[in-house]
Amino acid sequence: MRGTDAEQVNRFILEGRRILREHYRTKQSALGADGRNQLFPLTLPSLAQFRTTRRIIGQTTLQTGQAGKAAPDSIGLAADWRTSGQVWEIPYGTLLPRKVGGLLAAGRCIASEGDAWEVTRVIPIAALTGQAAGAAATLAVRGGTTPDALDPKEVQAVLRQKHIPYHLTDL
Repeated sequence: MRGTDAEQVNRFILEGRRILREHYRTKQSALGADGRNQLFPLTLPSLAQFRTTRRIIGQTTLQTGQAGKAAPDSIGLAADWRTSGQVWEIPYGTLLPRKVGGLLAAGRCIASEGDAWEVTRVIPIAALTGQAAGAAATLAVRGGTTPDALDPKEVQAVLRQKHIPYHLTDL
């Protein structure tokens, strides 16, 4: 289930609750007659928890194997939270949809896949890409253009003023 429409989300939630009921029935029956009074869930998730649903097809896609590699149009750095020592440069092109002008993406829907998606799906990177997207949107509006027409160096200059490192050499 991808979670891309209401029917899939509902099926996901109902199936999760069915699995939870089955789990508790098994555990409670092992405890005997009083099992239901000894073991029970206190709360259920109120939102469906999909790890991936949608992402853009960007002008650039951050991919597995690009950790530690320079991206000339980088707008920030992402540490691989799963292991020490790996840092990814996030290209500005990952925020720009390939076929839609005037739009910016941020957070887990930027153009990344594989290990790169795992690294960029977390909140600190959502904040970082959101700040870069906000800077780009401001520059585009002030310049009377669209974000995809901007020179990434303009976005980098704004980020530099805010002391945001965006190249590995900034570390």
